[in-house]
Amino acid sequence: AAKKLEEGTENAGREAKLLIELLFTRIITALLPREASLSVAEDPSGHMNAIEQYINNHLAQRITLGGIAAHVYLSTRQVSRIIAKEWGCSLVEMVTEKKLARAEIMLKNTDMKIADIAAYVNVGSVNYFYTLFKSRYGMSPLQYRKHSR
Repeated sequence: AAKKLEEGTENAGREAKLLIELLFTRIITALLPREASLSVAEDPSGHMNAIEQYINNHLAQRITLGGIAAHVYLSTRQVSRIIAKEWGCSLVEMVTEKKLARAEIMLKNTDMKIADIAAYVNVGSVNYFYTLFKSRYGMSPLQYRKHSR
């Protein structure tokens, strides 16, 4: 981030800001006690917010219904129902969409290699990342990067 800031360009500033935000999010997630993130109200929106927060904070990892359920103290069936009711999709679809959205931001705002972005969002192989990205955005990640700049 410091090297990007030294470049002095507007794009380099955005890249540095994104890198700092990503780093800050990871540090805060690692430092917060688990109990602090579990204060969920008993209303569905509290569970919904806790589920979404968990997913957003763990996009670089493998996310499972069991992991979410343990985190928010619900059964896997309840978590699955909340996701289906509130977001109208399955957990896999929701996580994939969020990972692709994160990759989109990284493609627009960084010069990271596409393979590194695919590894960061943890969607499997680079080829699978290309397939998912192209089906969602209608162009390859490289084409998207060039088009967005």
